[in-house]
Amino acid sequence: MAVAVTNSPLTAYGTEAVVTFSAATSTVANTAEVFTITPTRPSSKMVVMITAGGATEGAVAWSIAAGASNHFGSGAADTGSVAQATTEALVIDTARHMSSTGTIPITLTPATGKKLLTDHVATMAVIELPF
Repeated sequence: MAVAVTNSPLTAYGTEAVVTFSAATSTVANTAEVFTITPTRPSSKMVVMITAGGATEGAVAWSIAAGASNHFGSGAADTGSVAQATTEALVIDTARHMSSTGTIPITLTPATGKKLLTDHVATMAVIELPF
């Protein structure tokens, strides 16, 4: 199942935005879930925040596919992990990861034997930065 991530756009420097975290929905062990980001502006930068809230459940792996080959600036896939009981942030360029549908899918994968919703309490938020 896919989770639509609520985008929190900052429209200009010095402005504020409420940041909303979207929660994982998967309650099946060892099941990855796709979080879908829909940018509001082309060629922007975004801060993606991923939380692995379980205190003793292990790290959550993340991966972002390469963008569509017909997009300028399309790049390679990126991967990493978020340690248990932390929220980590990464900056991405929409042109590097935009799919042909205009979205950016980010896959979260739980630790072995764990569930994203109930064990990891995994969430994701996105802040779209101003130009």
